[in-house]
Amino acid sequence: MLKGGSAKYIVNAPIIPAEYADTIEPFAYLTEKMARFLSQLVGGRVERVEFTYSGELSSLGTNTRFITRMALKGLLDPILQVPVNIVNAEFIAKERGISYAETTTPDSGGFKSLVTIRVRTDQMEETMSGTVFFKGRSRIVSIGGYTMDMIPEGYVIVSRHLDKPGVIGRASTILGRMSINIAGMQVGRITPGEEAIMVLNVDSEVPPEAMDEIRSMPGIFTAVFAKISDNLI
Repeated sequence: MLKGGSAKYIVNAPIIPAEYADTIEPFAYLTEKMARFLSQLVGGRVERVEFTYSGELSSLGTNTRFITRMALKGLLDPILQVPVNIVNAEFIAKERGISYAETTTPDSGGFKSLVTIRVRTDQMEETMSGTVFFKGRSRIVSIGGYTMDMIPEGYVIVSRHLDKPGVIGRASTILGRMSINIAGMQVGRITPGEEAIMVLNVDSEVPPEAMDEIRSMPGIFTAVFAKISDNLI
């Protein structure tokens, strides 16, 4: 930059060693989206965020700091009016009383690398795990312990509901009546007939009245609309 070139990273941001760039950069962008998603799923005031770097990510040492800062930026962006970037994200989090911690483990549950974010508020907590596959294909592979294979882009509806026939169909009917197209769907359960999760990727924002109608359906426990990015799947 001193010779007239442009800086690849924001000045004062953590520097990514060249030998780790191909690993860190895609995970940084993934965790930013995951944290942005989580900030819209949880209710209440965020108190603590925990990052677990698993598999090959566990060998990065302090180089995970860039990933953590990107995640803090993603977490804070949807809830603040002030600009947040990887330089001021840590300061703003501390200023708002949000603590955070990083842990590492070689156990990644069969994935080459895995990052898990746990967000705790004064009302609840939520977890999300993600990974990056070949050629930078990023996926969210777990929400709240439910396994999935979700592309972290676009507009999303997440519901917790009773695992019984008709729930998914009725939600789809409500969206269809309002001309909201469903681009993708993920469902997961741990025990048949008990609580399950549904994640719908949709092609446009969902009006509050549609979300209210979905929440009022028999068998629906919670339903949240979130915007992860401007890119549709």
